[in-house]
Amino acid sequence: MARRRRSRPAARQVQHWLPGLAGLVLLGLAGLVVPAARAGEITGTGGPLSLGTLVNGQLAGSCSAGLCSIGGGTGAGRNLFHRFSAFDTRGAIGGVLFQTQGHRNLVVGVMNPLGTVVDKAIQFSGPANLFWLSPGGITLGSGASFGNVQTLTLSTATGLRLGGGVFDVFGTTAAQAAALNGDPLPGRAGLLTDPASLAAGGLAANGDVTLSGGLLTVDHSLLLDAQGGHVLLQAGQIAVPGGSVELAGKSVTVAAGAGVTTSAQPPSAPTPVPGPTTSPVEAQGGVIRVSAIGDAIVAGQLSAAGSGAAAGSGATASGTAGQGGRIQITGQRVALTGAALDASGPAGGGTVLV
Repeated sequence: MARRRRSRPAARQVQHWLPGLAGLVLLGLAGLVVPAARAGEITGTGGPLSLGTLVNGQLAGSCSAGLCSIGGGTGAGRNLFHRFSAFDTRGAIGGVLFQTQGHRNLVVGVMNPLGTVVDKAIQFSGPANLFWLSPGGITLGSGASFGNVQTLTLSTATGLRLGGGVFDVFGTTAAQAAALNGDPLPGRAGLLTDPASLAAGGLAANGDVTLSGGLLTVDHSLLLDAQGGHVLLQAGQIAVPGGSVELAGKSVTVAAGAGVTTSAQPPSAPTPVPGPTTSPVEAQGGVIRVSAIGDAIVAGQLSAAGSGAAAGSGATASGTAGQGGRIQITGQRVALTGAALDASGPAGGGTVLV
């Protein structure tokens, strides 16, 4: 009973921060409260955890139809931070435009335990790298796309390391974020899950990262990281002409009909935004890594060819006429069931490691 009495003032306080929002959900022992998300709703976080995110010009505003414009945020050096209590583009939402304001790295935290759903286009006003943290999970539908995004990290981690500090989805304040002016650490080295933060968000475990259809393209590199959850490529294609794709989780599944294609960046392509996630351009096919703690199951296609198009993808991802790239699949158990692994190239084959 004493614990319940202590939690009530926090709940009343958050209701005051977010007037008019029904169906509040109490999360975890820390007393965090976020509105119950509806399908087709984007809402900026308000109150002490607000990072100054503007949705259609409104602080802690909400968007459920048409183009949703995201501005404001908290800047720190080359970084711009946003936090949302709900991010689901289904329904009448037509797309999402983020104002990058000249920043090179956008860091987004989604607090909702139901996670993130993207089935529309997300566009940046200028080229930048995107680090998306949604511990409740990330679902990409057939209409999902990311425009002007150079390197894309989609993770169910609770935190991102930047220089000597950490951005926490459920805890970092605007004042603390303003001091995180170091570049994000590259790849999975920059991602972490704090069990206490996970519990404070009302989660017993990290969610899954799921691609359910369509063609997802990113200019330079893509990381799908499920931490303790699962990466599921149920359908659709991933095409990254710039160099590298990594799929990492407790288990990773690439189903029949799904596929990943990457190749070296052609000389005529635009130069990627500089930063710690930028890899040097290779005169060969790109790199595909499947990293599972448990089961790695591939029934679809992985192509790191030196040139050519992704079979069945309906799109060309041509690289230089060089050597084939590298495919690496690791896990406690690895199953290739009807899989097609291609690391060929006009100047010679690449490497496939299982």
